[in-house]
Amino acid sequence: MKSTINERIAFLVEQLSRNQSDFARLSKISTQTLSSILTRGSKPGPDILESILLSFPQVDSLWLICGIGEMQKDLSQTKQVDETDLVKTLKRENEILLRNNESLIKDKERLWNMVENNSLQGKLESNEQTRDSNLVVLDMSEYKEVAYKLTA
Repeated sequence: MKSTINERIAFLVEQLSRNQSDFARLSKISTQTLSSILTRGSKPGPDILESILLSFPQVDSLWLICGIGEMQKDLSQTKQVDETDLVKTLKRENEILLRNNESLIKDKERLWNMVENNSLQGKLESNEQTRDSNLVVLDMSEYKEVAYKLTA
């Protein structure tokens, strides 16, 4: 005999929590809503199902919604997919950081070239810094002006 979605949610309450209020708190749904589903046979909406599935990632969505398969997912496959996605994301972020780093190095070289060409010599002297210190404090608004002049 096939169970209803309400019966499957009642089964989850028994298996994953101590009582209805505990399950409601863990799944971030109101106790009134859960009570309505379990006692009055109200059908849970998509937001309720989503909240349950997000709160209990081990629960198989196909089982919860349709009653097909087992209650629990094969967590070994889920973990492998998550690690693969994480590696891809980290590689992508690393590539972005490398590009940004290269861009910053090029900007630094351009600034030093401008300083060496006396474009910003007055600003350099007013900062009372020497090139040996490798630290030049520039007002970025003036840098933007110079950058615009160079590109124009």
